[in-house]
Amino acid sequence: MTKSKYLQYSLIFSQRVELEELLSSGTSKTQIAKILEIDKSTVYREMKRCEGAYNAEEAQLHVDRRKEQKAISNSRHRNEIKFRLDQLETKIERLENLLKGK
Repeated sequence: MTKSKYLQYSLIFSQRVELEELLSSGTSKTQIAKILEIDKSTVYREMKRCEGAYNAEEAQLHVDRRKEQKAISNSRHRNEIKFRLDQLETKIERLENLLKGK
């Protein structure tokens, strides 16, 4: 597997706007990738974010919603882990007290 020479994994909004302009002008996906200095697969992935013609604002909303969903999910997981750790600490304290004879 060859590594991409591009290290950026996600586009910023200004790149999305430029991508939209390049796509609407008929520039090839390969050429767009070179211009934006991104991998060609990133161009295709970005295009999938929109139904129909690519729209930078729609794509950005898609990304923002996904980040928000991820943050909510991470928060729920963190709360669940904290709850379970608290339960374990309580059980450990009870066992320690039993072993001490209290």
